[in-house]
Amino acid sequence: MRDGNIRAKLKPVRKKGGWVARGFVPVKQADGSIARARVERGLGADLSKAEREAQCDRLNRFYEERATSTIRPMTFAKALSNYLQSGKPQPLHAECILHAIGIMPCSQIDDSVMLGAIPQVLPGVSKPSTINRHLYTPVSAILRMASKSGACAPPNLTRPVGHKLSPPIAIPDQDWWEAVLPQLTPTIHALVALLTVHGRRLGDVLNRTAAYFDAVAQTLLVGRTKTGEPLLVDLLPSVADLMSAMPDWRHRKWLFGSGPTGGSNVRREILVACLKAANLPRSIIDKEGSTADAKAALRAVGMKYYHPHSIGRHSFATRLLRSGYSLQYVKDAGGWKSVEMVSQRYGHLSHQETTAAVHKVGGAWADNMLGGGGKVGAAASPSVGFNPEIPEKTDISADQLRFDLPPPKAKVVGSNPTGRAISEQKCEQLDRQRLQP
Repeated sequence: MRDGNIRAKLKPVRKKGGWVARGFVPVKQADGSIARARVERGLGADLSKAEREAQCDRLNRFYEERATSTIRPMTFAKALSNYLQSGKPQPLHAECILHAIGIMPCSQIDDSVMLGAIPQVLPGVSKPSTINRHLYTPVSAILRMASKSGACAPPNLTRPVGHKLSPPIAIPDQDWWEAVLPQLTPTIHALVALLTVHGRRLGDVLNRTAAYFDAVAQTLLVGRTKTGEPLLVDLLPSVADLMSAMPDWRHRKWLFGSGPTGGSNVRREILVACLKAANLPRSIIDKEGSTADAKAALRAVGMKYYHPHSIGRHSFATRLLRSGYSLQYVKDAGGWKSVEMVSQRYGHLSHQETTAAVHKVGGAWADNMLGGGGKVGAAASPSVGFNPEIPEKTDISADQLRFDLPPPKAKVVGSNPTGRAISEQKCEQLDRQRLQP
């Protein structure tokens, strides 16, 4: 029952065993509105009329004061600060999101607010999947955490239409690897090798410390991944060797230099390596807001920049599927939550396995009925690089998956800042700004 009246109306009612205060009281909701709820509170057994009425008056004042409390609601800036302090990764466009909706109470962020924030956070971007990933997903995660403390209701934002449509998969080719790998620092060199050979997510490994890497047993304990499953990775020897060669890895706070919020640092290092490989000056990326300029300069000379997810998960799944392994096999090897997720993103690649099987079985009929050879045989041959003789469930040997990496350069680069302190400071500034008249 909802009512704008904030008056509590508890009255003494006699029940078996004593007296109770019963009636409707105002209750403040997560969105700031006032609702009315029916309550019943025990008063006691042997009470005079004056005592009963006095206790009801006290309870009425209590409920009215609680419903009209002037405690300010939690702003999105404060919610983001709490989110970062809990160890969650910093959103890529955190500063822009704060500028757009930072001073707003969490309870007021709805579809209308999100539509207005799109041009401020992602100017010129119209791709639904990009808008969903870089705006709706982080905002929903932050609001979901805030709702657990009662600051707002659980988010129910309408995602952009078409956000689930996946763009074509693009992964680095051998020429790209040969050009870019020598330009990476030893730490980033080892990191990208781990991502692409073992198909790990960047977030799975950035929060690892030296204690989780056993250089002797050549294992890395990932702990709980994005899907919530614990994982112990048996490292390919060449990947373990690269990790062991990282300078001072035993004594720094994070195994790969950047901590849980260091994804932007990793992307920047890969972009810098691409610039060096293309003989372009690093000064392009040192200017403010120059990431887009750097990518445009790379495209102009025919060099591509690949996101760590393309280097890692996409490359890992693509290599397995192109080698004839099933979606179920890839799902188990990469730790995806379900086969449906793998099928939605990489299903078009699995057609190669089906085509080869059709060609193989159909080729036997053609050999018997049409005499084999000639054009039929040529048409029935599977795609180049695919071996239909590989059983679906056989194990892949280390030699088959071996990723031959050029030795890292001896140059040692200092650790990069994580960027968290800047965002938390900005959160606090915006949170205080709302208090000013």
